[in-house]
Amino acid sequence: MNNFPAGRWSSEGIGSAELTDAWQAALSAGYRSWEVPRRLAPGFSARMRQQDVSALRVVECVCSPCTGRRLGRQLRQDQEPYLGVQVTRQGLEHFRIGDQALAIAAGDIVFWSSDRATEFEVMEPLHKITLMVPWRMLEQHLPRGAPFAGARLDGRRGIGTIVAAHIQALAAQGEAVNPQQRAGLQRATLELIAAAMASVDGEGSTRLSERYLQSVQRYILDHLHEADLSLERIARANRISLRYLHRLFEQTGRSVSSWIQQRRLERCREALLDPAFRHCSIAAIAARWGFDDAAHFSRIFKAHAGLPPSRLREAQVAAAPPAT
Repeated sequence: MNNFPAGRWSSEGIGSAELTDAWQAALSAGYRSWEVPRRLAPGFSARMRQQDVSALRVVECVCSPCTGRRLGRQLRQDQEPYLGVQVTRQGLEHFRIGDQALAIAAGDIVFWSSDRATEFEVMEPLHKITLMVPWRMLEQHLPRGAPFAGARLDGRRGIGTIVAAHIQALAAQGEAVNPQQRAGLQRATLELIAAAMASVDGEGSTRLSERYLQSVQRYILDHLHEADLSLERIARANRISLRYLHRLFEQTGRSVSSWIQQRRLERCREALLDPAFRHCSIAAIAARWGFDDAAHFSRIFKAHAGLPPSRLREAQVAAAPPAT
């Protein structure tokens, strides 16, 4: 059985009786543990080349039609999850990632995660280049708790073109990069992949950038009453940069600070209308939701609700049924 002498593997010279097992071992060496469930057809051929750029792995593969899958046993064998970012140069491949079906053709990029059940079927001779990224490294560049299963990105336009060119350049020139440059190259690659993931559409799913935004908004709402809820704290807690935090909120048409102020004003309005808070002064309610300057609070509340907080409370008291 061939291994990877000098990072290369080829089916050439392997007998038909051993070929399926050899191909399964080659897939597992490059892309984590895989199973080849069906015997390879006569005439099957494949070649692979892999190289490491710091902690990232680049695998280039050319192969005939075949199938593979990562299910329970293969998933349990992995001690560390990886993200695969595949650039398809030629051919057609069908993926099933969880319940999601993707048809991948030349020019497409597919993102798949090694901790999710995944199956593939190569429909016609395929040429692909895959970047394998440890999730623990990529998570430092993504919002915490951002869900991900799998997605496809058009590699012929926008950021997809840049990602495809970058991964192809890593495959062609990664070995020529000297050790002093590799750490910087790795950082740049991780930032690029994270930016691309924020733009992809999973079929039938919400855009990842919208998921990230929802995750950040949940964090803000959970800590809305805390006086030290700064933008720096929000970004740090969600493991994103301040710049990316502002980019996420561009989807809402509001700045981060404006969105937070709006939510806090809504909480104040609810409290002013709630009989349970009648014993609380307006200043105390304002301070509870982060407004320490009563005069400033009154002005912005009037702009938000159409009347000052005192008038709103008076109207609520007047409308309340008499005590019995």
